[in-house]
Amino acid sequence: LRPRRAPPAAVSAGTWSGARLEKFVRQTPGAMELRPHHAADGSTSWTLKLCMDELTPPLNDEGMQVFCRWLHHTFQLMREQHQIRSMQMVWAEVSLAWNQMGDDAVGRLLQALQRSQLRVRSLKFRGNGIGSAGLSQICDFIHEAHFNLRELDLSQNFLEESSGALELLTLFVEHPKYSKDRPLTKVEPVKVDLSHNGLHTSKVLKKLGSIAGLSLQSLRRSPNASSREWQVLKNGVPLLRLPDFEAQDDLDDRKERWSQRAPVANVPSVAAGATGATAGREASPAEETPEPSWVDGRDRERQGDKQRKADQNRRGTGPLVKKVLRQQNGIRDLWPADKTRIEEHPNEDDADEDHPKEKVIEDDLPVPGPPGLKEDDLPVPPKVRLVAPPKILQRGAVLATEKESE
Repeated sequence: LRPRRAPPAAVSAGTWSGARLEKFVRQTPGAMELRPHHAADGSTSWTLKLCMDELTPPLNDEGMQVFCRWLHHTFQLMREQHQIRSMQMVWAEVSLAWNQMGDDAVGRLLQALQRSQLRVRSLKFRGNGIGSAGLSQICDFIHEAHFNLRELDLSQNFLEESSGALELLTLFVEHPKYSKDRPLTKVEPVKVDLSHNGLHTSKVLKKLGSIAGLSLQSLRRSPNASSREWQVLKNGVPLLRLPDFEAQDDLDDRKERWSQRAPVANVPSVAAGATGATAGREASPAEETPEPSWVDGRDRERQGDKQRKADQNRRGTGPLVKKVLRQQNGIRDLWPADKTRIEEHPNEDDADEDHPKEKVIEDDLPVPGPPGLKEDDLPVPPKVRLVAPPKILQRGAVLATEKESE
């Protein structure tokens, strides 16, 4: 059993692979948890939590093929390790929010879940690129499943056709496995979140309320709440909850950002050292990765400020470089310019260039010193190690200095 999920560290460049997915699950608490539940009659059931939210790179249509193959292999190992007779004994909660899943990716994932025979309790696909085709595949999955889905989150996607949303909601209130003998059971209504799409909610609610035996009820979470939660009742029994259903967006700006998103070529970091069905696999080296390319406005503004500061430091006009140069001027004014030794250390960006191990820079301008002080009395200048490529040294910019006394 694993602890709660923690933010993943960043690692190497590349696309998703089975080994990287495996290491990500081992290293990231909460990414995959399997918990047993022992009943009084001696039977055992299981709860599987699979949380792959906001991955880097996002789990798009291409990465979903790798993910489904890895998922099939992981379920086989899980059955062998925990001696699970059938995956129908496992209730699953699947969350892949804030990725770049389109209709094809959702279709592949649902097929993989269907073949695994898991009993899926919740599907959370918030913040992806699911359209009408993906919604149709979700309806087929719910209709053919042998279990009851309890929660479906499709908020902040690209759902625009009211007919597709009406088909989904009608499925939950008319299918026998959701409505049969419902008054005799104490089951919470199914939560379906379709907020922040592009739906005409008034048309959906009007058609839903015209179905025989159905009634609608609206609730406000607080007196000052701007949006309401709608409930769909059949014969007075609540079957559906629609939180913030009337909160819909204009999808033009979101579609433009989706089409202009930059491809991200790095994956989250993972390291060895966890137990479970995926333990004992090989790990890849860790490297740095950039932030995800599609973020909200506030994150983009913060990233822009960091980038501007970094550009200023590289040009020699940033506050960090100015501070270093001010500290250097007070020391180097005491030395003759022809005795200043600068030892270069190339950065990774200039690995292909030939760099001298030591370089002497001569300055034609005289360097002032204290009155009456002779050149022989000056202290021996220390070596100044500049962690910067030569092209920046030629412009006189210093990113970082390290003084070492001989």
